[in-house]
Amino acid sequence: MKGVYRADAKTHIFVSSDIVPDDYVLKANESFENPTGKVSPAKLQGAGWVDATPEEHEAYLKQQEEEFLAQHPTQVQQPDRGDQALNLLGQQIAKMQQQQTTLMQSVNALGQTVTKATVSSAAQPANSQSAAPAQSAASAQTSAQAQA
Repeated sequence: MKGVYRADAKTHIFVSSDIVPDDYVLKANESFENPTGKVSPAKLQGAGWVDATPEEHEAYLKQQEEEFLAQHPTQVQQPDRGDQALNLLGQQIAKMQQQQTTLMQSVNALGQTVTKATVSSAAQPANSQSAAPAQSAASAQTSAQAQA
């Protein structure tokens, strides 16, 4: 048993292969030489296969791609209800995270304001108390001088 490789009768490009008995006699456009490893589209010339030129190879690849796309058209898939719900949840989470960031900034600003107010009010009574004895001493001196 051995392999026989066939070429198209018009283009001489490889099209198929088969396993045949050892005593098989080649027909037109057949060869026992394996075209595997040749640059596609390999062409049968005489009893052997010849690599395609770079230009032939590029044209062959483009043709193969066009044929594939014609047989398998791409379809735009619409998201199903589950995908739509998941997308909506993601949008809601993003909005909540923005709101949380804004809230945290507001709380921090409020905390700083309260801290400043507490520090200011704590400093004022201390100054008022130290000023009161000084005022009392000054009043006492003024009274003493008036009596004298």
